[in-house]
Amino acid sequence: MKNNHIPLIVDLDGTLIKNDTLIESIVKSINKKFVNLFLIIIFFFNKKKLKIFLNDYKLDINEIYYNKKVIDIIDQNFGEREIILCTGSSNAQSQVVFNSFKKFDKFYSSSKKINLVGKSKSNFLIEKFGKNNFDYIGNSFADIHVWKNSRIIYYAGQSDILLKLINLFFSKKKIVNLNLTRSYRDFFKQISKLIRVNNWIKNMLIFCPIFLANQINFNNIITCIQGFIIFSLFSSLTYIVNDTMDLHSDRIDKLKKKRPLSAFKLDINIIKFLIPILIFFIVFLLSFFSYENNLIFILLGYFFLTISYTFLLKNLFMVDIIALSIFYFLRIYFGSEITDTEISKNLIYFSFPFFIFLASVKRNIEIDNFDNQEINVNLVSKKRLYSEKNKKLLNFIMIFTFVVSQFYIVNFIFSDSITIYYKNQIIPFILIFIFIFWCIRIIYLTLLKKINLDPIEFAIKDKISITVGILMILLFSFNLI
Repeated sequence: MKNNHIPLIVDLDGTLIKNDTLIESIVKSINKKFVNLFLIIIFFFNKKKLKIFLNDYKLDINEIYYNKKVIDIIDQNFGEREIILCTGSSNAQSQVVFNSFKKFDKFYSSSKKINLVGKSKSNFLIEKFGKNNFDYIGNSFADIHVWKNSRIIYYAGQSDILLKLINLFFSKKKIVNLNLTRSYRDFFKQISKLIRVNNWIKNMLIFCPIFLANQINFNNIITCIQGFIIFSLFSSLTYIVNDTMDLHSDRIDKLKKKRPLSAFKLDINIIKFLIPILIFFIVFLLSFFSYENNLIFILLGYFFLTISYTFLLKNLFMVDIIALSIFYFLRIYFGSEITDTEISKNLIYFSFPFFIFLASVKRNIEIDNFDNQEINVNLVSKKRLYSEKNKKLLNFIMIFTFVVSQFYIVNFIFSDSITIYYKNQIIPFILIFIFIFWCIRIIYLTLLKKINLDPIEFAIKDKISITVGILMILLFSFNLI
């Protein structure tokens, strides 16, 4: 028997569950059919029609992640009073949760007539229960309208700023903080992981053309630094898009499930603010360069290749490895264009096999990581492209492309060009020796299954790789003296 006549109203997205069902349904629909992207753009400014369209792409129960602290509050009140789910999500999505979570007495959801978000939800609840005659658990700024007219405020959000506003404006109400807020330090730490600051090291390839052509001067260094920042911001933009589109598959991956969006360490709505900010700074920095070069076309090419990779190329056997090698090479090409430095044929001939070498190492590592996982195979949403049976082929490609890439380096060392670029003829021989040592070590550790990260991520954490990098930089610098 329910003794308390005051109902407990519970929000869905970001409150009862960690998911944002609207965004994740959009992701699911685009992953199912890419053409849906254009329909979503058409419906974007009409949320009611958009939610109806997304009914066919609602999240399944095994794709939903509950918020334990909110469930604890529900458990404390279960049987004592009416507990109601009230959400801006569609009826179809709400029904999935209501049917699986057996502790709600009823649920209200958005329909063709009303979108239960913000002020509309507040007015709806006042009409149903009266002002200050219900308790409400919410998480977002839109819920301020509801809390204004509720009796007890339950805050289940991550934003420390919103919590401070609640305490400021509703100091006379009882406020229950479920302690899900994050410190600013942790917030920015997760942002850095989302934009892959650790992967910016790959963009040092932009400096390759001026180093290898011995065109190192103050203007070129400053230009390359600007180019490094532009490409880093742009690659971060593509990482965000990729992480968003891979949300569901990442959550069943041993390592990728720890990423900020897939692990719910950041509210997925952060991308609505982060993407425009990145685009603004990219455009601002590009405005300092002449439109005569191909910088914009390279960036657009990189972006569209990334989109193609996300939706198609990464699911094509061996084509994905070639695509990954092109991603690397575009960085070198960008560095060449931004400094007007010609890329030598030997650098081109070396780059592609070497980057295929790195990509094959990456795929080798992923096979080992997947085989070590304990997952429910029923949750795997897509067929694995590579498995243990492909290891011999990948090992052959890894070793073959390594040998081919080193052949072109040796060919360069023994060419007449070497006297133009290097004052001391011994330096390139030492460089190639150190570089070959590093590559052989990577191959050795890969074959022994001692690496569980992307090879570049491994290199920036591995002491021997860091030492190799410092030695090579010092040798390049010595050549300038």
